Amino acid sequence: MRNVLLLALLMLLPSCRGTRPSRFAEEAGPLVLVKEARLPSSEAWYVRFATHGWFDVRRGPEEPWLRIEVITPTSGVRIREIAPESALSDLRWGDRPVRVRGVLRGERAAEAANSLLEQAQAYSDGAYRSIPGPNSNTFVAAMAAATPHLRSTMHHNAVGKDYVSPIGFAATPSKTGGRLDTPWLGVALGLQEGIELHLAGLQFGVGLWPPRVCIPFLPEVGPAGAANGL
Repeated sequence: MRNVLLLALLMLLPSCRGTRPSRFAEEAGPLVLVKEARLPSSEAWYVRFATHGWFDVRRGPEEPWLRIEVITPTSGVRIREIAPESALSDLRWGDRPVRVRGVLRGERAAEAANSLLEQAQAYSDGAYRSIPGPNSNTFVAAMAAATPHLRSTMHHNAVGKDYVSPIGFAATPSKTGGRLDTPWLGVALGLQEGIELHLAGLQFGVGLWPPRVCIPFLPEVGPAGAANGL
């Protein structure tokens, strides 16, 4: 009984851990990292619950780190070189913890990085919309899904990750299930994602691996899982 109560308590604790970028400081080879952080406090109060996703990639030991993201409604896809300290920092925008959701190493990482760069240069999502999308998280979800070997998860508050127009069926970001979505309503079922209901860019769900409960505006409830690829 004591063990059951302890497990129940762990399930009710908000997930504040996860894989941090500094975890990769000693690795010298090619890397692809799928990252996320909650929006900064400079944003309007009613969107600060949402997370922003992006890619940091390094194609080889002597190659620079590159950041690939859609950062503002008018930026389009931005590809820029960043310092190693920035790529490995556990914080962004001063105080927002960064978490790694997907990882690729070695030869596959070099191939994936080149694929991501090619896709990013050709990417066009039309008009940017914060809700329900397309936005920065729509970009990350689409790029990850189209990149071989790259498996990731995305926070349930990554508004826009499930956006499609007008209707579409696709693999989940972890590539362990599938999703059927329209711009305003959809569902997903996956080994890692569990069961999800998508409503106007928001997600309700029960995760299976790791077990967790996902309610819009709130942190994930349950034990934190390692990034895909670890």
